[in-house]
Amino acid sequence: MKNHLNASSQELIYEDIKKGLLAGKFSNNSDMQLPSLRVLAAQYGSSAGTVRQALVKLEFEKYIRAGHGKGYFIIPPEQKLKQVIVIERSGEPHLFSGFLNQFQKYFSSFPNISISVEDPRLMNRERSLSILKRIRENPDDFEAMFFDTQTFEGNFTDNELQEIMGKIKLFHYFHTSDKCRELKIPGISTDWHHGGYIGTKHLIEIGCRNILLISHIEFDFTEGCREAITDSTCKTCLTFNNGKNIPALKNLFSENPFDAVFAFGDSRILPLIPMLKELNLKIPEDIALLGFYNTPWVNELTEVPLSSISIREDEMINELCDMCLGNSVPCQKILKPKLITRESTINFRKTRK
Repeated sequence: MKNHLNASSQELIYEDIKKGLLAGKFSNNSDMQLPSLRVLAAQYGSSAGTVRQALVKLEFEKYIRAGHGKGYFIIPPEQKLKQVIVIERSGEPHLFSGFLNQFQKYFSSFPNISISVEDPRLMNRERSLSILKRIRENPDDFEAMFFDTQTFEGNFTDNELQEIMGKIKLFHYFHTSDKCRELKIPGISTDWHHGGYIGTKHLIEIGCRNILLISHIEFDFTEGCREAITDSTCKTCLTFNNGKNIPALKNLFSENPFDAVFAFGDSRILPLIPMLKELNLKIPEDIALLGFYNTPWVNELTEVPLSSISIREDEMINELCDMCLGNSVPCQKILKPKLITRESTINFRKTRK
């Protein structure tokens, strides 16, 4: 939450230090070391934590490197040859950081490639035109641009996207859209229908017959859940709820003997756990819980390890980067999610009557 609140000041500090690095402002130091966090925090009138986040972004983009307790050091500009732009949310302990970490992990083997992260929450028309201008003026400085369609569309016109494709490699990931299909932008997107289908099928197979589906919108995911119910020979009830009103959910549970919850998003499970305890429902003996995205940190906050649907983001990014570097043919591909079973479903015993 703190990172999100400081996103604006963090971005300003990042931009200012980056400009200084490109202008050689800090290169006079014989050891090529940046001023300390404390000095920079005082200079910008900010906290050390906010400055650190700005420096982490610069390290991610290979402008600087961490010296393991000794501070941050400048990477000589002649070592920066090609830039990859990734338009994705930064500073969040969620799936988005997983995407960024995988991009960094993949390209860390290529010292001639640096990564530039653009946070879509801070994108506006002026920022988009600035990126376009950089690509127009120096296309040879860029290897590719990657974007998550859900947070990206609207920042560039169709003509601008086609122009970018004519100058550098352009890829989408995670979500797809009619625009990506029409413009034939290569990339890898998630098969949401399959994710809903395999999750619901798993709950039916372990004996659940009254499933509460928590999803904020109706789309391919929910259609997949419905299809699993239709394909099953077992009589199973599926109830939809957005999960936003916990008191209303508590009343719903009091009136309905749900034996499973399938939530579109692991974090949507967390507010339900205290409520289920108040209703004296044991997890997973009385009620099975299944999430989505297989978010790593969620299991640190739950007593029972949570089963979840993985969208296989590591494989998605690796294959996308292979397309970028010519190790596979660029194309439009849909990746099927994978069921990850843990105690929250496999130990379901259906003790409720």
